[in-house]
Amino acid sequence: MPQYRRSYALGGTFFLTLVTYRRTPLFSQPENVSRLRAAIVKTRTERPFEITGAVVLPDHIHFLWTLPPNDSNYSQRVSRLKILFTKSLRGTRSLPENVSASRRKHMAPLPEHERSKVIIGDLVKALLDELDLNWESLGSTTFKRKDKNAGIEPDDCFYIQNYKLMIGKDKIDLTVDPPPDLAIKIDVTSKTQISAYEALRVPEIWRYENRNLEISLLQGEHYVNSQTSPTFPNFAVIDIIPRFVEMARTTGMSSALKEFRKWVKEQI
Repeated sequence: MPQYRRSYALGGTFFLTLVTYRRTPLFSQPENVSRLRAAIVKTRTERPFEITGAVVLPDHIHFLWTLPPNDSNYSQRVSRLKILFTKSLRGTRSLPENVSASRRKHMAPLPEHERSKVIIGDLVKALLDELDLNWESLGSTTFKRKDKNAGIEPDDCFYIQNYKLMIGKDKIDLTVDPPPDLAIKIDVTSKTQISAYEALRVPEIWRYENRNLEISLLQGEHYVNSQTSPTFPNFAVIDIIPRFVEMARTTGMSSALKEFRKWVKEQI
């Protein structure tokens, strides 16, 4: 048999065909076409690309996608689109009972992801409180800028320097409002794409993956890795946060949080 390899060209235009599970005619139902559109919009918000052409047939779709100049990863976008669309079918009769386990695992957050998200957010709040720093948390709010064709959805985020601007604010317009001062992402089944965070000018990102914390700081137009956080300059959070996340895994969240508060008080 001939050996085929996928072509990855930066800023390329790619012809893609996506087929439904076992050729199920999902797109003969208008509501599923609407779900597809919503999944496309969210995928483009998270990982920008242009749709040059599209044909939707009952059991498959043809696309022409053009990626940003410095990007060639259409596979990741296809995967994300599949996940979002499958997730949108949850609880409907459109989703086959025997859909693959690999697809179903993305339909709800994994305990590993949620546990890490909650404890890291709680540790940040505890540290801010012990340092007597005011803050506003907007959790996993979706932030978008249509003029930059970019959007993000952190697992948690904090306004610290700009907390006063966010008090009681229910709608965010990033053309006038600042982005979060600190965004947190937990990478379990996928890797965070930071290009959208760069576009929205988020000053600081923490990414937690494989029990390690990575700090990225915006310098100019791009992020650079850092061993320290300007938000907490006197604390080695890159080491401290993973240590107490691991403690939460073994002794429980509430116990780890109490120990963390006690430790912080000893440092100050």
